[in-house]
Amino acid sequence: MRSEHWLKQRRDILGITQDQLAERLTSGGMQITKAAISKWEKGKTPLPLQTAHNRHLIATALELAISELLVLDGYEIDIDFSRETRLIATLCETLSSQDREFILIMVNHLKTRNDPAKASLPKSAARAIS
Repeated sequence: MRSEHWLKQRRDILGITQDQLAERLTSGGMQITKAAISKWEKGKTPLPLQTAHNRHLIATALELAISELLVLDGYEIDIDFSRETRLIATLCETLSSQDREFILIMVNHLKTRNDPAKASLPKSAARAIS
């Protein structure tokens, strides 16, 4: 006998139905039906976690941190980052790609202000400041 899918367990903990979860996701801009959620819970279709926007919406709807969502869905997160680093990563997940590039530029600036040899910007970010 298969064990119950973690998504159904989480819904049960929150006391919400598949329809209510679909409403939460739809209100955030993800057009999802009760049938799609049923397919996720039965393992017929994977959760759409490919984009930061989807990860943020699903985590918010399930009242989880994004890292918790990923671990529950089977992604291994074995690097032990500091609380501050995890917070920055979580906040960055909610930003546009342009804003994330800006954050990379700012962090790189802070990292290299005393030692320019440590500069390591991605090419797209390097182009943005030149």
